[in-house]
Amino acid sequence: MPQVQHCLDDLQATLDGCRCAVFVDLRSELVLSCSAAERPAQEQLDRLAVAAAGLLTAGDAAAPAALLLGEAPQEALRCDARAITLFHRLPDDMGEALVCLCRPGIAPSTLRAAVQATAGRIAESGQDAGGQAVGQG
Repeated sequence: MPQVQHCLDDLQATLDGCRCAVFVDLRSELVLSCSAAERPAQEQLDRLAVAAAGLLTAGDAAAPAALLLGEAPQEALRCDARAITLFHRLPDDMGEALVCLCRPGIAPSTLRAAVQATAGRIAESGQDAGGQAVGQG
């Protein structure tokens, strides 16, 4: 099993309240891998990928932090009555991100710590969801 998928499966299985963990290519706005007890509809996954790219890339007007700071943010947190979603760009401008969609009520600090740890493991592995070198897109 490719390293990324294993990391996503671990995150989804161990983070209480995690509905799905998704690995996204920010440049192409595509979901590369997903782990979920019940896989979301492809349309929902597509929306997560587009949102991740919009929130975590510097050139997008949807990323207010990028407009203020002049650089892409590392993370974005979106909360509503149905879910808490953390978007986390992998380090070293790799062009990929983790998205973790959780039930409301999860502590943002718990979510953030789990996603950051998973992102670190993926970055250390150096492989994407298909076993290719990460950051080579």
